[in-house]
Amino acid sequence: MSQSRKDRRKYARVPMVGPITWQSQSGEVRCQVCDVSPSGAALAVSHRDAPRVGDHVALEMPLAPNLSWSVASKAKVIRKSLSDSGMARIGLSFDEERP
Repeated sequence: MSQSRKDRRKYARVPMVGPITWQSQSGEVRCQVCDVSPSGAALAVSHRDAPRVGDHVALEMPLAPNLSWSVASKAKVIRKSLSDSGMARIGLSFDEERP
């Protein structure tokens, strides 16, 4: 008997919409967070700005003027899916940061 993808998740994902910035060796990109959990997140970003699967990115979310939250310092891109609209949905894992 197979489990659905949702059933296999370690933590529940919380839907969330808002700006987030990721930074990698290639630069900084502003995008949208779609959902988040203690072990990962999903982002929506333009296809041309999307990181590659296997890349590591740092995530920062603005909370107020001159105040931001460092969500992850080394999140790994584990999934990338492209849409016809020119957007990409990026799946990130925070597991490498966990003790």
